Amino acid sequence: LSFSHGDGSGWPWTNFWYGDLLRKVSSHGFVILAHESCVPTCDNEQYLDQLHVLTWADDKRYDGTASADPVLRLVDFSKPKGVFGQSTGGRASIQSAAEASTIGTQAQQACVGAAVLLNSDPCVGETGRPGWRHGDCDAARFVTNVGMAVFTGTEDRPEPKGSSEAILEAAPTTDKIYANMTGAGHMDGCSALWAGFAAAFFQVHLNAQGPGTPYFERVYSNSSDEALCGGHYPMAHCVAPEPSVWQTPA
Repeated sequence: LSFSHGDGSGWPWTNFWYGDLLRKVSSHGFVILAHESCVPTCDNEQYLDQLHVLTWADDKRYDGTASADPVLRLVDFSKPKGVFGQSTGGRASIQSAAEASTIGTQAQQACVGAAVLLNSDPCVGETGRPGWRHGDCDAARFVTNVGMAVFTGTEDRPEPKGSSEAILEAAPTTDKIYANMTGAGHMDGCSALWAGFAAAFFQVHLNAQGPGTPYFERVYSNSSDEALCGGHYPMAHCVAPEPSVWQTPA
């Protein structure tokens, strides 16, 4: 997995803000590469850093040095890869997912199969909004062949109201879920709050964990209280239709 941080969280702050989240996701069997860049703010090209670390890992695989690396030797390179991020890192993940939906791009060649957005910046044609420092981003409408999870909270003040729902609606991919947790704020996306659901989503879409497996039930079950939309977690809005790609990951 390639993780992109939000504003103000590049070196040396990534582990401080996101350490609990990254450790919880990795505990489900994932190797995470978390780039540290663009301090204090990130622009519309942050996604290139997110993709670059995946290309770097693939290069290590092909030149034979990955097997000697204490981290990369743990990676199963036969599996598709995932991208995720919080705030501006969420926007970068949308852009990476859009790139992965286009044949011949760096992301498509890196085999990105799923994206998780945590309190993401908008990426649905936001233009000219007063005080919006990140410029235009309209990549969500190009996400077609990548599974996408959009997680946010009702108390997320930095992001424009309704922008997460707009991201969900704009993305043509049929394999997408959305959860808006009551009372959760912008910085909750930095914590381990969504880590279990993010890991389960990646397990379904990257490791083909289908119906009957704990990971699938965690996200998509209609009967379990512990499922994303099952009622245990206070959701203002939650949508998790059964996916189609779990049988044959990207």
